[in-house]
Amino acid sequence: VKTTKKHCDGVCTVSIEIVKGNNTMTTAADEGARSHRFVLSYLMKSTRLREVFGVNATTARYFSVISNLRGEDSTISHGLYFTAREGRARFIDANGIIIKGGQLFTTALYFAPSKEDISQNHHSARLHSLGTIIDDYSVSHNINIIREGTTGHLVGLGGAYAHGNRRSRVDAYFAHGLSNLVSRRWLSGSASTNSVETSCYKIQRNVLDGGHDGCYEARHGFHLINSSRKFCQFDGKHSLVHKGSQYYLYSRMNMRSRGGRFIQVARSVEDDVTGSWLPYKSISFADYDEHANIRQAKKYFGNIYFGAINLNPVNNKTLIGLFPVSAQRKTGRTTFEYGYIGMAISCDGIHFSKLVSLIEVPLVLDGRPIDMPVDGFAISKNGKISFFVHRNLPGVADEHPEVNAEASVIAQYEISRSRLERYTYLEIKKMSNYCPY
Repeated sequence: VKTTKKHCDGVCTVSIEIVKGNNTMTTAADEGARSHRFVLSYLMKSTRLREVFGVNATTARYFSVISNLRGEDSTISHGLYFTAREGRARFIDANGIIIKGGQLFTTALYFAPSKEDISQNHHSARLHSLGTIIDDYSVSHNINIIREGTTGHLVGLGGAYAHGNRRSRVDAYFAHGLSNLVSRRWLSGSASTNSVETSCYKIQRNVLDGGHDGCYEARHGFHLINSSRKFCQFDGKHSLVHKGSQYYLYSRMNMRSRGGRFIQVARSVEDDVTGSWLPYKSISFADYDEHANIRQAKKYFGNIYFGAINLNPVNNKTLIGLFPVSAQRKTGRTTFEYGYIGMAISCDGIHFSKLVSLIEVPLVLDGRPIDMPVDGFAISKNGKISFFVHRNLPGVADEHPEVNAEASVIAQYEISRSRLERYTYLEIKKMSNYCPY
C-alpha cells in the first residue's frame, strides 16, 4: 500500500489496496486454446489475466490504460492505471429502491501493480477500484484520457447525446499529472455545467459537438432543432491521439439505423484540443469496403465497434489501432457471425493498413464482440510492450447463458517488439501514397 502526500494544493492521494490472488504468465497460444480465443497472429508472445475487481466493477467497460510501469509519475505507485465507464442505477429512493430504471454513467479509476511489485509483495494482478473520477453522465459515456508525451499532463475528450441537450457536446478535461487522477481532482468540477479551472485541473466545455462539419449519423431521430440536418449521437467510445502538432479524435459513425457501426475522425487545426477542428472524415482500411460490408450484412453484422488508436510504440510517426470487428462467414448455405480483435497502422490518421486479425473472439451478439480492446499500450522498464483486451464485456456477455457466469477480466498480451517493428516497416512500404517517410 502506498499513499503519496501533497499534490498541488496539499491534498493526499488515496491509498491503494492490493488483493492477494494468482498471477500467472503463459504463452498466448496456449491460453488462447484453453479460452477459445485463438491467437491468429505471430506478433503475440504471452498473456496474463487481470480480474476486474472493485465496487460496481461488474458494469465497467470502455477501458483505457495509462501506464506508470516505469515511474513516469514518481509520486504514486508504479503499475497500470485504468479508466472505465461504470453504469449505476439511478432514481433511487431513501431505502435504496430503484424508482425508475436506467443507468447513470460515471468514470472510474482502477489500479494494478507492476509485475515487480507483485513478485516482491506476493500480491495479485487484480484491478482494484480507486473510485469515481468523473460524475458527468454524457462525458463518462465515452471519454478517453491520454498522457501527453512531452509534459506528462493528461487530457481527455468525452461527450455523447444526453436527453435534454440540443445536441451532443464534447468536453475537454485536463490534469497536471496522473497523481491528480488518483486524487480524484476532476470529481468536484465535473458536476458543474460551466468551464472550470484550478491550479490542478481544467475542464473546458463544448470544444466540439455532434453538429460538427462532416459528422455522419444514420440513426433515426437525431436532428438539429428546426432543421433537417442531423447531428452525431456519439454513442460509442471516443479515442484521442496526440501526434506531432495535431490531435485526432476518433468517434462512432453509425452508417445505418441499426448496427452499421464504423469510425470517423476529426483533427485539430492547431496543437490545441480547445481550438478549431477540421471536419470529420470517415477512416478507411486497405482491402476493406465498409459500405459493401454493411450493405451486404444482416441486421447487426459488419461492425467495427470503435477504434482504440494510439501512437505506435515502435514508430511515433505512425498510429496503430486495435479494433473490435464483427463480420459474417458463409459455410455452405449457412451464414454465421464471427468476431476478432484487429490491428492496423496509419501514417495520416485517416488511411489505415489492412486489418490483421490478432485474436479470435469466441462470441458476437448483435454486432458486438464480447471481448473488446483496451485503449492504450504499456511499456515496462525493460522495454516489453503490452496491449490489453477486456473479456466478457458487461452488458454483452451477460446476455448469453454460455458466458454469463464467466468473470470479466483484462487480458494483458505481450507483443514482440522486433516483430512489431518489422510489421510496421512492411505496412509503411505498402502505403507509400499516404506515408511520405
